[in-house]
Amino acid sequence: MRYLYAAQDFADRPGDEEVFDALDRLSEAETGGRGQNIETQGTTEEAIESTVRPDRPPVASERLIPYYRGVFFATVALKRRCGEMRDRDAFREVDRYQQIVKEYQGKTRETAERSS
Repeated sequence: MRYLYAAQDFADRPGDEEVFDALDRLSEAETGGRGQNIETQGTTEEAIESTVRPDRPPVASERLIPYYRGVFFATVALKRRCGEMRDRDAFREVDRYQQIVKEYQGKTRETAERSS
């Protein structure tokens, strides 16, 4: 694990700048750049067996499936509103987010099927 964002609730997400900064640091660390090293907080095995956030239990993949379904429906409503407002930039941004959600949904289903 190279980056951890501890959200306060389901809607709390890091901003683009924070994520891109973390990616830049990761890229620099792996290519020998002069950027600051990123601290590894746990191994894959540790992540499978526990959580890096002991105050919160891990969430089973099966429980994420309805979560992503709800997120997807939220993007459908947002796209409809953006289309009605004729805000093409916002529409494209929501469309990009919707594609990410679809990918997450698929990978979550795959993970749940493999672990059952």
